[in-house]
Amino acid sequence: MRRRISPQCANYRALSGGEGVGDYISTAGPNQALKSPKMRVIFACLLFVGLALAMPDTSKTETKKNEYTTKYDNIDLDEILNNTRLLDKYFNCLVEKDKCTTDGKELKDIVPDALTTACSKCNEKQKGGVEKVLRFLIEKKRDYYDELSKKYDPEGIYLKKYEAEAQKRGIKI
Repeated sequence: MRRRISPQCANYRALSGGEGVGDYISTAGPNQALKSPKMRVIFACLLFVGLALAMPDTSKTETKKNEYTTKYDNIDLDEILNNTRLLDKYFNCLVEKDKCTTDGKELKDIVPDALTTACSKCNEKQKGGVEKVLRFLIEKKRDYYDELSKKYDPEGIYLKKYEAEAQKRGIKI
């Protein structure tokens, strides 16, 4: 199935590294999701909710069902974090200020698990991304970080749990 896209979307797709620019894009296929700015933001938010600050994985025997998807591992996090419009959309979903896409809702469902398990289902690349997103939010979007903390850690349990690790990594929470 194919649908027509606007020239602005085609231009954005070209600038963001999409393969080719045309008047049509396919709505099917697993690779299309990785090229979507929306999906990139979803993954960035997923990384944030880990709040585990790249805790080391002590178990190398985990099964696939005990890991988060890797289909967003190769996105450009800097592109997402520096695009206020995209970042705002998913932030507002996470704090319930706006409606969520299906993927946004799935992300909201993962947040408590990622916090509770210290991101134990994250791979090393995702853990590195968690740290990058946290640094960005704490240093450049502190109001976002504070609001997400109020929503997902109102009693400061996870802050206490991960504070020492954050300090080791030079992150001032």
